[in-house]
Amino acid sequence: MTRSWRDCSMYALRESGSAISDAEETQVATQNLGRWCIVLACLLLILAGMVSTGFAQQDEVLEINLARADMTLVGEEAADWAGYFASPAGDVNGDGLGDLLVGAPMAGNKVCPIPVPPGEPCPPPYVPKGEGVAYLVLGRPQGEWLQSPINLVHADASFLGCELNSMTARQLYTAGDVNGDGYDDFLVSGWKCGQDYIGKAYLFLGRPDVQSWGRYFPVEAADASFLGESEWDFLSYYVSTAGDVNADGFDDFFITATHFEYDA
Repeated sequence: MTRSWRDCSMYALRESGSAISDAEETQVATQNLGRWCIVLACLLLILAGMVSTGFAQQDEVLEINLARADMTLVGEEAADWAGYFASPAGDVNGDGLGDLLVGAPMAGNKVCPIPVPPGEPCPPPYVPKGEGVAYLVLGRPQGEWLQSPINLVHADASFLGCELNSMTARQLYTAGDVNGDGYDDFLVSGWKCGQDYIGKAYLFLGRPDVQSWGRYFPVEAADASFLGESEWDFLSYYVSTAGDVNADGFDDFFITATHFEYDA
C-alpha cells in the first residue's frame, strides 16, 4: 500500500496509539514535510557543490597549452585548413592500433578563385583553393613516429576531392567495419560534389596495404559512393558510424542531407 506525505507523517503517532485531532495531524504533517524539504535542499546544495567542484577540476585539465601536445600534424601548405576536422579512423589496416583521419578542405591542386595573369600571385584578400584532401595517418608505436611537427605530406595515404572548391573532407569519420572483414572502414564528405551541390559521400574499405592508395588518391575511385537525391541537398555535410544497428555483424553508418526538403 502506498502512502501520501501526510499519511507517512502520522504513521508513527498512530502506531503508538496517540489520539490526535485533524488539526494536529495537519500541523505535524506540515512540520515533517518542511523538515524533508530542508534535507532535500541541503542534499541539492551538496550535489551542486560536487558538480561545481568537478567542473572546476575539469576546467583545470582543459587549460593545457597545445604546444605541449605529444604530436603535432601540420598542413602541406599555408591556407590548407588542415585540421578543420579530425576524427578516429578505427583500425584501418588491422594492426591493432587506432588510426587517424585529418581533413584539409582547402588543400589540393590550388587555383586562385579569380582570373590572374600567368605567373602572378593570387591578390589579397583572395587565396588559392584546392579540391580538399583527406589524410589517413596510421597508428604506430611511440618510437616510430617522425619528429614533431609532422607535415601531412608524410601521411600514410591521402584522398583528393572531387573538384576545385568542393571543400571535400570538411567532415570525415570512421564507418566501423561495414563488410565484416576485420578492417575498419571510413567515410569522407563531399558535401559540395555533384551537380548543383547535390552532395556525395565516399566510403573507403579498410585494407592491410593502405600505402597502395598513395598520395592524392581520387575520392571518385572510392569503394562506394552515395549521391544526394536532389540539388542543394549538401549530402554528407555530416557523416558518422552508427554501430551495428540491426545486430547482423556488420557496422552501419549515418549520412546527413542538411538541406533536403521533403515534398509530400
